[in-house]
Amino acid sequence: MPSIETMTGSPRAIPAAVLRALLRVPPLSHAAIRLHTLNVDDANLKTIASLIGTDPALSVLLLRLVNSPLFGVRCRVTGVLQAVALLGLEQLRALATTAAFRLMMNGAFDLPALTRCWRHSVACALATQELAVATSVDGDLAYTAGLLHDIGRFGALSCWPKEYSHLLATCDPADLEEREVELLKVSHADAGAFLLEQWGMPAALVQVAREHHDPPLERQPRLVELVGCGCHLADAIGFAVTARAPEDGALADMLACLITDREAFRFRIADGINQIECL
Repeated sequence: MPSIETMTGSPRAIPAAVLRALLRVPPLSHAAIRLHTLNVDDANLKTIASLIGTDPALSVLLLRLVNSPLFGVRCRVTGVLQAVALLGLEQLRALATTAAFRLMMNGAFDLPALTRCWRHSVACALATQELAVATSVDGDLAYTAGLLHDIGRFGALSCWPKEYSHLLATCDPADLEEREVELLKVSHADAGAFLLEQWGMPAALVQVAREHHDPPLERQPRLVELVGCGCHLADAIGFAVTARAPEDGALADMLACLITDREAFRFRIADGINQIECL
């Protein structure tokens, strides 16, 4: 039986039937995924622009993002090649991943469970990006890792929509991962790591998906630690994946410790989510 290795080295087995179901989950845009495998030294501007151009819908939404107040640049960007020339590769990856994720949500905002998962993911991305400012972690990489940390939830909603929607609507947040394994035979963390690995995403993003709920360890990469904090902050300001809000005093303590102005922070995150949803 295939297994997922944890930081502690203990394997978490995933049943073959679950793996087969996850393999049927539609991947994100091929162009967006390929951007993550490009080596900055090997790719020239025209190569990157041509890759993005293979997905017209992604190209259009990417340009809207570049010109939005959230990610906007000082001059008006009218073409993909111009966007590639102005942005660094890591920021381009973040924008393309956002565009691919947003395209996946087209027509799905009337589904409460999916919408909660989407808003939590974007909130985590924006929060993690802010946290990264005080560290050596690249802010755009932190954003992308936060955006994809819960991709396993989208996989679960694709494979088992009724069962997982009901679980998110009724489960105590503290018991969610345990209940996932009982009901689906896989946690969203392991499902997400499997999906990202299958899609060929970088090992750092796979590790974040797998370990963002693991207890902090001294040898845990800073990126995993940051996304874990971003995930908790998203919960603390009202963007939890469950219908029932987490009742955890530690979340409030973390928010007070990391964020000086809670209301301003929540406004920035909510405004960012709204801008992406309105594209």
